[in-house]
Amino acid sequence: MLRNLLHPSIHPLINSSIGVFNPLSLSPELLLESLDFSTFTFNAGNVSAWAGKSGNGYVAVQTTALKQPPYDATGLNGLPTINTPQSGSAESLEIVGGINIAEFQPRTLFMVVQPNTPAPVNGGIFGRDLDDMIDFGSSDGDNNIKLVSFAGEVEKNISSAAGSIPFGTPHIITVTDDGDDDMNCWSDGVQILTGVASMFDWDMSAFDLHIGWNGHGGGSEYNGKMSAFIAFGRVLTTVERLQMETYLTLMYGF
Repeated sequence: MLRNLLHPSIHPLINSSIGVFNPLSLSPELLLESLDFSTFTFNAGNVSAWAGKSGNGYVAVQTTALKQPPYDATGLNGLPTINTPQSGSAESLEIVGGINIAEFQPRTLFMVVQPNTPAPVNGGIFGRDLDDMIDFGSSDGDNNIKLVSFAGEVEKNISSAAGSIPFGTPHIITVTDDGDDDMNCWSDGVQILTGVASMFDWDMSAFDLHIGWNGHGGGSEYNGKMSAFIAFGRVLTTVERLQMETYLTLMYGF
């Protein structure tokens, strides 16, 4: 896990400023965090809205009661989370109109998640209203991450090695893409995809952005827990990435 990053001799934050670090200092485009109870709106114990904290006005909503995901006050490392159980009801949230990250624009995404066991099938956790998405497990349930991008009607995808993201336990996932065929992915501080062809350069600004579901193939439901989504419209520096990963490690009980 990421605790091996926390020694003062190797991490840029620990000596002086970890106690005051705030992700807002890096100007995220999207900042959704389950630890702030005030950002949630509830309907009979389920989440009908999750307000972002970036200052850009984004709110992930679900107006259909049957699709509103359950809130779990202690579900991930004893801390609050949203649970999407892949029940067939497509429990999910969406940011109508997406966020301001254009096609081919460099980007960084952090997720705090726990894919459930047994492994989900085509568990689309983060994607736009069409077919481009991030999912876990893919169709074979390999305990990995899969990034999918469509060019016209042609599907392109890349998956990390089987077992690279063990299901049933929480993880901090980081994905970067420079918009020019250089995508990288880390799980709990360990790099699991390095410099691969871009599958995460799709337009997030002109389509609804779904969290916990994707419309590919008639519907792709994520099966698991989700506690944070933090997106930047640039590739963070190594120091900034470590700052974010350390922050998430400490805040989410890793």
